[in-house]
Amino acid sequence: MATCAHCDAQLKPNSMFCLECGQVAGIVPVLPPSGPVASGAVASGTAAVLEAPVPAAVAAAPGVQAVEPAEVAAPLPAASPGSRRAAASAPVREVPLAPAAPTETLRRADVPPPAPQVYALPTPAAAANAPRRVTLIFSTGDRAVVTDRAVIGRSPQGSARNSGAQAIELQDASRSVSRVHLYVTVSAGSVTVSDAGSGNGSALERAGVKTALREGRPLTVQPGDRIWLGDVHAELDFS
Repeated sequence: MATCAHCDAQLKPNSMFCLECGQVAGIVPVLPPSGPVASGAVASGTAAVLEAPVPAAVAAAPGVQAVEPAEVAAPLPAASPGSRRAAASAPVREVPLAPAAPTETLRRADVPPPAPQVYALPTPAAAANAPRRVTLIFSTGDRAVVTDRAVIGRSPQGSARNSGAQAIELQDASRSVSRVHLYVTVSAGSVTVSDAGSGNGSALERAGVKTALREGRPLTVQPGDRIWLGDVHAELDFS
């Protein structure tokens, strides 16, 4: 009966692996020699190693030292399928990585932040040149300066008193100007005019084009404009 060369367990017939240790069991059992072993042969494992005889003259020579025969290391057995499956199924232990060192802050706490820059906004030219008053030069020869609110007509005193506005009375022999004809307002750097419900109407002339004025809908006038109250007109001076 053949035995395992690793654990000396008995092997079953035609078995490739040892059932005890799982190693490859392809070991040929040692058979007794059929004849006499040659002189100088030494049994070593499963094979006989022959030792060549050393001549007596060489052995007796001075300075000659006998050398023992070198031992040949047996090859390592191949890994069995069972051992490979066990190695593959072994759990893999994860090694935690060391935490990264904190990066240095870009700005130290003791360094104050830079002071914000303050920019002065430029003053618009239109706001700097905004009119604060307007002078009305009428075709009748009358002249009036308005700085807030004004009521213009042949007899505007009552309406101006009730609204707290300035009264500008015109002498119109043709009577084309109503008693309360036009409102003028200087406010927030602009001058506006609107009709007061006159009988002959009012208009704003700009670059030769007349635009009718309506009650409750003021229009902004500009230097060079002309306003009409019936047949009477007035030039505007913003100086």
